[in-house]
Amino acid sequence: MKKFIIFSILISVSFTFSCSSFIKDEQIPQIKKYENGIYILKKDIGKNNIRLLKGDEIKLYLHTGDNYIKVYCYPAHIDFLKSNRILLLYLFDDDFEKNLFDRKIFSEKLNSIIKSKK
Repeated sequence: MKKFIIFSILISVSFTFSCSSFIKDEQIPQIKKYENGIYILKKDIGKNNIRLLKGDEIKLYLHTGDNYIKVYCYPAHIDFLKSNRILLLYLFDDDFEKNLFDRKIFSEKLNSIIKSKK
């Protein structure tokens, strides 16, 4: 019986940690603010036949998961629903110290690719 209790506790603890997100819920509104701005590309990007060039004005769309954050971009003059989005930045939990999201590191990596339109 004692072994069963210990085994049950270990299973529940490991399940709890395996389902935790590296981005805390209170951090999501802070990073989602990036979707409200217009940015300028610092370098050319593209996928297949879709290209965005250095100097183009873009908007961002962020998607977060349990162990990653993806930043997509699309031309600022096109409606989100009609746009072809291009993956701009893809970071995993192991890109951050102790596998925990750090807004400063995220901002540095993002700001190496884009700059805010003034």
